[in-house]
Amino acid sequence: MVKPNILILETQKHYFPNLYEEERFKALSKKFQGFVLAKGYNKFQKIKQSNFMLYLAPKSNLLHKILFPFILIFTSIYLIIKNKIDLVITTDPITTGICAIIIKILTGKKIVINLRGDSVEVNEILGKSKIKIKIMNTLSKFTIKHSDAVWYISNNLKDKYLSKKSFIINEYVPVNYLFKQKTKRNKKIYFAGFPYKSKGLLILLKAFKSIQNEFPNFRLIIAGYDDMGKWKEIAKNLEIKNIVFRGSLKYKQLISELKDCYLACLPSYSEGLCRFLIEAQALGKPVIASDNTGMKESVKNKVTGYLIKTGDYKELAEKLRILLKNKKKAKEMGKAGRKFVRTKFSEKKHIDEIYKMYLKIK
Repeated sequence: MVKPNILILETQKHYFPNLYEEERFKALSKKFQGFVLAKGYNKFQKIKQSNFMLYLAPKSNLLHKILFPFILIFTSIYLIIKNKIDLVITTDPITTGICAIIIKILTGKKIVINLRGDSVEVNEILGKSKIKIKIMNTLSKFTIKHSDAVWYISNNLKDKYLSKKSFIINEYVPVNYLFKQKTKRNKKIYFAGFPYKSKGLLILLKAFKSIQNEFPNFRLIIAGYDDMGKWKEIAKNLEIKNIVFRGSLKYKQLISELKDCYLACLPSYSEGLCRFLIEAQALGKPVIASDNTGMKESVKNKVTGYLIKTGDYKELAEKLRILLKNKKKAKEMGKAGRKFVRTKFSEKKHIDEIYKMYLKIK
């Protein structure tokens, strides 16, 4: 059977070697082949990953940022003509979404927008200008309206951004790799994500401060990219003792640390679907998250962890106490988390659902 040829347009930066992307394209290659256009770092790169060829444009200065949409459009048209692309998928409704609409007009190819999160809501949380937020909202709705289908990673996103043809397919998580990891349960509470403000780090810092004297041997580990100086100062002003800022980590390093923690916590204000929490559960860790958006689909409340009221640091502190005091409950929730992930987020299910979507659209 000839595998469908797909073209994926992405805005996020790719670096290699990258365990997550290697596993992702290995899984996609079971049903598909094709090309990926995305951003790299300081130079143009051409990288082969299983059945996919990645073309990465540099993102080193303002000129490259301005040129990126034009590079995306012209390269896409060239690849579509030369390689008989069957479907175009874009992972962003704004930058690559607008490019995809132009590509559709010029080539007649069907496009799918993969909506992974609510960038409008996140920018509201971060206090961005109302004009910018309104423009983003208008562009998102425009591209969704003119796409052939929208692939949502959670029901929450589907309810907010309606489309004429829609599919709910969870975000890819390399669960096969995660299930093979040998884990420990050290006295560490793990947080990972960025930007820290929208991920609820301040809520976690306040909660940890209120319990740190009860659990002096537990450390709070913070991973992710943000203004480290600013957040270290906040932690210092809150008089938090056992805290370590790890900064931005490569995926393999992140997993090597996450697999040895006691629990994972992410009290975000908004998530499309929280991959970090799914990864933690796959590693047998109990989790604590906010009761909002895609996190309600990422965690089974009181089974694999706890969902707290958004922004309530006192409730977060209470749930931390319960799990830190009760090792048996933490272990039971971790075990239930692995079972939950195995059922709902399997790699086979993920790829099969994408293939079903392709058959309904083509």
